[in-house]
Amino acid sequence: MDQLTSEDLQYYRSLDWIFKVWQPSPALIEKKAGNARPFVGQSFDPAYFDLVQDGWTHDHCEICFVNLSDDTEAGETDGYTADRQWICKTCHAKLFPPSDGQAS
Repeated sequence: MDQLTSEDLQYYRSLDWIFKVWQPSPALIEKKAGNARPFVGQSFDPAYFDLVQDGWTHDHCEICFVNLSDDTEAGETDGYTADRQWICKTCHAKLFPPSDGQAS
């Protein structure tokens, strides 16, 4: 949290974070390199990409980079999400301490 600028803090605090259990989601997987990107309805060329239903297998906390996935061995399995971004419960609690009047 110390590495965040005041602008970063203002930005993250301005979002409407919703607590959720993390779940895999559709992804486009590059056929040559195997790189994945979230599929959110954008057009793609099937000659270069495969659409894989549960291909997006994890996210990272925007602040501390902890892994969020459905794998209990790999990190957190729930956290807060806003605008396709995720933060872990620890960072959420630091962003919104009880003295701010926000729920954590």
